Amino acid sequence: MDDTLSRLQRNHFRGYLATLLCAVLAVILFLVGLARQNIVSGEENASFTDATNPKKLTILYSTTAEFSSTLHSTHDAVRLALKEANYRAGAYTIELRLVSNSAETGSSTGQWSAEKEALNARRAVDDTSVVAYIGPLNSGAAQVSMPILSTAGILHIGLSTTYPGLTRPGFAENEPGIYAPTGNPTFFRMVADDTYQGRAIVELLRAKEAHTLYVTDDASTYGVGIADQVEGFAQENNLTVVTRRFFGDTEQDGTELAADVLAKNPDALFITGAVRDGHVTLLRALAEHNYTGIIVGPDILYQPEFLERVTSANKNLYVTNIGSTVKATDGEAAEHFITAYRAEYGRDPIAADASAYDAVRIVLHAVKRAGDDKDAVVKTVRSLKNFPGVFGPITFDANGDIMQKDLQIFEVTLGAFRFLTDIRIPQEN
Repeated sequence: MDDTLSRLQRNHFRGYLATLLCAVLAVILFLVGLARQNIVSGEENASFTDATNPKKLTILYSTTAEFSSTLHSTHDAVRLALKEANYRAGAYTIELRLVSNSAETGSSTGQWSAEKEALNARRAVDDTSVVAYIGPLNSGAAQVSMPILSTAGILHIGLSTTYPGLTRPGFAENEPGIYAPTGNPTFFRMVADDTYQGRAIVELLRAKEAHTLYVTDDASTYGVGIADQVEGFAQENNLTVVTRRFFGDTEQDGTELAADVLAKNPDALFITGAVRDGHVTLLRALAEHNYTGIIVGPDILYQPEFLERVTSANKNLYVTNIGSTVKATDGEAAEHFITAYRAEYGRDPIAADASAYDAVRIVLHAVKRAGDDKDAVVKTVRSLKNFPGVFGPITFDANGDIMQKDLQIFEVTLGAFRFLTDIRIPQEN
């Protein structure tokens, strides 16, 4: 009787213990998943600080959920740069804080909103520890945050904001002055702007012997800007633009556009805009009607989500991308980055990772030399000469643009971006 009772008690205890362990495991898995989601949503901060050190400075990183695949990768590169520096710059401990500008916080498809981006910029201004602001990913969002950050004198680094008018005159009225109302621009761009990407697209079309071109845009700052560049360079190179029309977020069905393209039968079609359902029906309809022309798009389509829209029948499909292939042969900085990134994450870095990694290294370099003096931090970055970056020496011109321009061209196949070539325009010393 006692033995039976003892066995029952032991079995009951084991069952209780197993239930408890399962519950603990479930909580751990939930928290891991939540942390992964918060990289996108920005609801939680990714903080790496020494609580005993009062000399804390913060890097704010503005993100967008719809580019979650790129964000996860670049966030890893940012973390690597901070880890290598032991989360310090000179006498200061550095905190990384992720903030989302997505209209639908927590959504994997949330697009950026002007209200959220402005809120992020004002958070940076109100927090005296913020020494630098990285992002946003979209040029239209940057138009919102740039004047706020510039007025406060906060260093602002763009990783993928390619609209030329952010830094250069001649694109829209009062640009770029409206983004620095006090006459003190603090924005620096880590990538080539769309004048270079537009030229690369037209040169690709010329190499493919295209003579007529159909151009679309999605009415966004970025989409109109890159379409303008493609159209302008096409006309300069005797490519006839047969149509320029809108195709964007509100276009959930691309069959009408496909019908118009098929009717005009251009040698090439340029598409842009964040990947939407309309791309599915557009590509499918063109394939079903055996459209043999070239289809080309810019870096915003260099996303896994775009590959999901491609069918086996789509041919002659290409995208460009900002940045370059990360190669160990590019120098000591590149070799170190590739080795460290592989060791930390078990995969090869992409072009966007290198830009994010170098952006953080530049911030740390500036803080080491200028401390928490925001104006001095900006001046330090402006005066950089041949900073050892992954793609090569980094110097910014008077407009805040990186002087070395790097681009890539890929052929889009079923389930893969097949690398074709790098285009490098070295900086002039």
